[in-house]
Amino acid sequence: MDGEDFTWSADGGESKFRGLFTCFQKTPSFLQDYDYIAIPDDDLICTKDDWNTAFALAREYKVAACQLSLNTRSFYSHSITLRRKSLRLRWVTMVEPIAPIIRADILQSLMPIFALPNNMWAIDDAISDLVVDDRSSLAILDAASVVHTREVMSSALYSPLWEDGKTPAQVQAEFMQRHGIKRHKRVVVGAVDAHGQTVADPQSISKKLYFPRLLQRFRRLRGTVTIARRELVIFRGVNALRNCRAKVLSLRQRNARVGIVKQ
Repeated sequence: MDGEDFTWSADGGESKFRGLFTCFQKTPSFLQDYDYIAIPDDDLICTKDDWNTAFALAREYKVAACQLSLNTRSFYSHSITLRRKSLRLRWVTMVEPIAPIIRADILQSLMPIFALPNNMWAIDDAISDLVVDDRSSLAILDAASVVHTREVMSSALYSPLWEDGKTPAQVQAEFMQRHGIKRHKRVVVGAVDAHGQTVADPQSISKKLYFPRLLQRFRRLRGTVTIARRELVIFRGVNALRNCRAKVLSLRQRNARVGIVKQ
């Protein structure tokens, strides 16, 4: 990777958001030179194409913030974040900052919140607070997804919390009350299908997915904290086969169109 295109920062803190605050303080040009900035977690599997698709959708639909959907093999907190294959995106009231892309001006407005302690669970609501009046400003991108490989709340960052005897919900409630952040309900308010058409009844695609729920329960019964290497190999193999099949179908369709023109 070219040194001119890559800047390394190892600014720590009790959450990634405090580290990001320090990073942006050191390099404020990030917020001036880019329209959208991604701030993903460190436990995701994805490709360059996934992110290119996501950024393209963010620009096309002029979102304030969005998130890549979670592949159904992911560890997850909210079923609404799981990918729906028949859709391009869903308009929602909240995005989860696991794999988010945020518009630079919105990110700038979040900096005071990023700087505060105990902010880890309030960022979702803080983003929603900034765009609460616009129902088409937050989106989950079903056309671009990632695999979240680690069990929720299993990293070392949570150790001080358990030692203090508090739950994330308690810390979140105290933080939001202290800083005047409103609580938002996580719902789908609209959707666009894979062909770019508006979905008439977005609630019809908001049903819970049973396979991810069963998989999550099975992993917890086994005490699985991270996705096993074997499962990742299978996942990547299946993805490669799907991509190959899609290319073959595309090539056949293109050849068919050429044949029609020649006739």
